[in-house]
Amino acid sequence: MIKKIVIVGIVILLFTTSILGGCSSKANPGLAGGITAGKAVAALTESVGAAGATLTVSQEDSLIKGMTITVPPNAYPAAREFKISYKTVEKHTFGVNFNPVTPIISIQNGGGYSEDIIDFQIPVNIPEGQFAMAFYYDSKKGTLEGIPTVAETKSSITISTRHFSDIVVSSIAESALGIDAEVDTGFEPRVDDWQFPNHGSYIAAGGHCAGQSITALWYYTQKKTGEGDTSLYGKYDEGTRDLWYDDAAGYRFASVIQKDVDWKAWETRYKKLEPKVNADNSITWKQFIYAMKLTGEPQFVYIRNTAGAGAHAMVVYGASGGALQIADPNYPGENDREIWFEDGQFDPYNSGANTQAILDGQGIAFDQIMYFGTSSLIDFSQVASRWEEFEENTIGNDKFPAYTLQTLNEKGVAVDLVDGFTTKNKNLPIFMKTDTPNLGITVYREGQVLMPGSDATYAISPGNNQLGFYVLGDVSGTGDWRYIDFKYFNVKLDQPTTTAASGGKPVITSFTGPDTLQFDANFNVVGMYTFSVSVEGGVPPYYYIWKGSRMPQVLVEGAEYSSVTIPPQDMRQPGSIADGFFLWVTVRDSKKQHATWGVGSTEFLYGLKFTGKFEVIDGVTTLVENTWQKITEP
Repeated sequence: MIKKIVIVGIVILLFTTSILGGCSSKANPGLAGGITAGKAVAALTESVGAAGATLTVSQEDSLIKGMTITVPPNAYPAAREFKISYKTVEKHTFGVNFNPVTPIISIQNGGGYSEDIIDFQIPVNIPEGQFAMAFYYDSKKGTLEGIPTVAETKSSITISTRHFSDIVVSSIAESALGIDAEVDTGFEPRVDDWQFPNHGSYIAAGGHCAGQSITALWYYTQKKTGEGDTSLYGKYDEGTRDLWYDDAAGYRFASVIQKDVDWKAWETRYKKLEPKVNADNSITWKQFIYAMKLTGEPQFVYIRNTAGAGAHAMVVYGASGGALQIADPNYPGENDREIWFEDGQFDPYNSGANTQAILDGQGIAFDQIMYFGTSSLIDFSQVASRWEEFEENTIGNDKFPAYTLQTLNEKGVAVDLVDGFTTKNKNLPIFMKTDTPNLGITVYREGQVLMPGSDATYAISPGNNQLGFYVLGDVSGTGDWRYIDFKYFNVKLDQPTTTAASGGKPVITSFTGPDTLQFDANFNVVGMYTFSVSVEGGVPPYYYIWKGSRMPQVLVEGAEYSSVTIPPQDMRQPGSIADGFFLWVTVRDSKKQHATWGVGSTEFLYGLKFTGKFEVIDGVTTLVENTWQKITEP
């Protein structure tokens, strides 16, 4: 197989989000309990093959007479034997909100998730003035989990699921589920959600809202189980808080789970839920309130725009004042997001397909709100398996394009770039080995973009350089660059001390800056550009004075300014852009000895002159060649 060598020279401008970590005063208060049940009573045993089947309990004396399970064709890759039994509920410790109106129904079929949605109709007599809902019961953990209702009659409710265990239907007074209901599950944005925004990725170009919400829910309910447990927000911030994209493990985790979701099954559930939700919008409110009251845990919400503009997934973590409280992946850490419920209807919720869509002014009013359940459709065991990959730092290796970052050693031979790499080359070549076309990187140093030179090398400073590599891929080859990965490597530039430095005089060893300046749509030179100098010898600390071409000439000075980030206007010579943009720096040590460079100069210049050209094409001035001449002295 022929490897492609991709020379890196791509700079992608992305939005950043400033984030702060959260420490929670709350543990996950999930309401654990237990049920004392009677002896198991067998109700039905039947094998289901590839053609599917409808299983019906028909014994006259059975407490679950009329119960049916509809298994569609090809739900399982091989025949499954269904064993159905039930146990009466004799007593429990789940509190006043748990009022079982069915026995505990147990369905054993070999475990695992089906390939398609299975309908499960449960016979039930719902007391007058009560609201009934089905729940999974985990006897080992002592927990309940809500399952959405897709159909309901006076004598039954129907749920849809992809896996089976113990299931029980409970009821609660309708009056307890009104718009005045107050529920707090303990989940908090900026504490229990992820710190990064939902921009999507190479494998989830439209966004990973479901993956981000599912993983936050999973972490809260499965990992944060006691007082003092570490909260999710900021825990896995891998670099600087000013860059969301360096949180690679968490970001790839959310994208991988998004990719793992069985979207066919989601669409099937949506179509089953839609008629009931449209007929009675209040059922969604009631299911959220009852599920949170009874389980004490946040819930997954799926929302759509009925005109077809898109769909979105979030976390509902409480209710107050007639509104569901929302943790939205498009607005990480924001605790004022709400979905209002008024006059039996939900107000449209405004968000977007992803964060970038909102920034681009493409927000969506989602007018259909659905209680979607969690493990009834989402395989939490798969999330747990992916978590192991997350902890091993291999998450996404089976989904995202494979690549290796490389550089050249002292003999000019390509070698893998590794953390702690040492070189004597102050202009470091960096390239990528991959089998995937249209990949590139942006290089960062100390949170700032490090621009490549015209020879695609990167100027590094003596000593240690922490370099960040933001890897992106053009998904369709049309300029749609998407997230793949972010890695940090410490690279040490090992340069011998100069003669002047050894003699006790300070010496400038490098002066770096951009090779080009950029234009906006009106051909004004714009942007912010970073310039840096490195000094050896003398008696630190060093004092830096930076001067530009505009008056007043001194732009900034002080011991902390070994580098500056400035606009081109500070460097602009009066006249045309061909007259140039210039910046000067002088450096002295604590003994007021001026640093020298080359032939002894103590003032150093960095300049850029435009050598490209504009042409008038069809009456429109067009930049046809964007080239610059770099000038440095001495």
